[in-house]
Amino acid sequence: MTNYTVQFKHGDDVELEYNDEKHTYMVEDKLVPAVTRIVDAVSPKNLTEWAAKAGADWWRVTYLAEEFIKIMDMYEGIRNAHRDISREAQNIGSDVHKWIELWIKFKINGGSAVADYPYEVKTPMENFHKWVESREVEWIASEKKVYSKFWNYAGTIDALAKINGELYVIDFKTSAKIYKEYYLQVYGYAQAIHEMVNDDSNKHYPKGIIVRLDKNENKFQEVAFECEPRVFHNALSLKEFQSKRIKKLKI
Repeated sequence: MTNYTVQFKHGDDVELEYNDEKHTYMVEDKLVPAVTRIVDAVSPKNLTEWAAKAGADWWRVTYLAEEFIKIMDMYEGIRNAHRDISREAQNIGSDVHKWIELWIKFKINGGSAVADYPYEVKTPMENFHKWVESREVEWIASEKKVYSKFWNYAGTIDALAKINGELYVIDFKTSAKIYKEYYLQVYGYAQAIHEMVNDDSNKHYPKGIIVRLDKNENKFQEVAFECEPRVFHNALSLKEFQSKRIKKLKI
C-alpha cells in the first residue's frame, strides 16, 4: 500500500492509499471505486464480437496447422483465445505507460531522456515521440493520483499538461482503435481534476485528449474533445445500481 496526498487548491487535502497489486484505492480506511472499474461496469472490456473473432481465428490457424486436435483442446482454445490476446496486449500497454511516465518525469525535471527501447515497446514509443513532436506540450504531471470529494472515487491519470494554454487530461492507449468507453474514463478524471484545481479564477473543466499509439505500424491517432463529466456521473449511478441489492415487494 502506497500513500499519496491529493492536493486541492482550496485546501482540505485528502490522504489516498493505493494498492498497486489490487489496483484499489482507500480514503479514511474505506474503499472508494476506481475510475477504470466504474467504466468497466457500464462498458465491459471483453467485447463479444471481438472475443468471438479471436476464438474463430485461433481455430482456423490451429486447424490448418494440425491434422488432428482433441475436442477439449479445441474447446479450450476457442474459449480462451481472447484472454490470451488481451493479456499480451495489457502487458505491452503497461510497459509503454511505464516508459512514457519515466520520459515525462525527466522532462518535467528539466532532463533530456534518451532510451534504447525494448523490442516490444519500440514501435509505440516511437509513435509517442512523433506525437510529442507534433505538439507544444507543457507537461504538468504523469501518473498522477486524483480523487473526487464530491463523487467519492479515485484514479490515476496518464498525464496532465497544457497545450496552447489549455489544460488537458491525456490518456495514452495502445489498443487497435479508440473505443467509446475511453472518453468516459477521461470524463471521470476531468471531474476530479476540476475539483482539485478549481477556484474563483478557474471554473472550467479541463479538456481531454486520447492518443492511440499503434503497436505494429508507425502511426498514432489523436482525438481532442470537451469533457462531459455529467455522463460519468450517470455511469456512477449505473455502477451503484449494478451492485445494489434490489428489495423485493410482497404484493
